[in-house]
Amino acid sequence: MTYNPALTPTTRATVERALAFWYAQDIEQTVSLFAADAVYILYLEEGLVPLSGENRGTDAIRAALHGVLADWEYIRWEPEILSIEGEHARIRVNFEYRHRASGDHLVGQCRITFEVRDGLIVRADELHDAPMVESFIRFANQKASAKS
Repeated sequence: MTYNPALTPTTRATVERALAFWYAQDIEQTVSLFAADAVYILYLEEGLVPLSGENRGTDAIRAALHGVLADWEYIRWEPEILSIEGEHARIRVNFEYRHRASGDHLVGQCRITFEVRDGLIVRADELHDAPMVESFIRFANQKASAKS
């Protein structure tokens, strides 16, 4: 098959589809937009939440996304595309999540940058207010442990 750039989705189209699939919590469709060797990095202490640290390849990304949905209920997830420059997209997300084990709510904002090549996401970097989010998770986990 010959590569035809006219048939390749734009960066905006790929990112919009990925955001819509994740909003619908459709992991398989979300992961289908990642290249096989894609990297997803969530800049939180590795191991603190399923997606934290570096996730390399669609199998790792899929497993991490399943873990995220197992641990967190998405109450509000409102992405906004801030800019598209060539292969790069910058997103701001306003969110409210409920930590399933403790019942506590985390409200905030994060940034995600995507790099897209040939219609597939090759890299995603997700940045939160790490000290605030990490502290919240530690306290929520303590509360959940005390409940059990």
